[in-house]
Amino acid sequence: MREDFSQRLEDVEETIHARLWMQQGCIENLQNGMHINEVDKEILKTQWTRGDEAKRSFVGRWFQMSKEDVDTFFPTSSHPPPY
Repeated sequence: MREDFSQRLEDVEETIHARLWMQQGCIENLQNGMHINEVDKEILKTQWTRGDEAKRSFVGRWFQMSKEDVDTFFPTSSHPPPY
């Protein structure tokens, strides 16, 4: 009877250790996945920021060029251009 009880305790202990080992692996995998997600999030954030800056720069240059073209063809000074 006592041997049966001891054997059952050993079996339970082995089962608990095996489950804890598996859970530890799952936790490590989740932590790794979370870290990867954070890194990817920062990369995307940087790419979007650079893309937004490029768009603003392009639009700003385009408006500046358009303004210069308008000023060339329609000068704002009160004196007519010499021909």
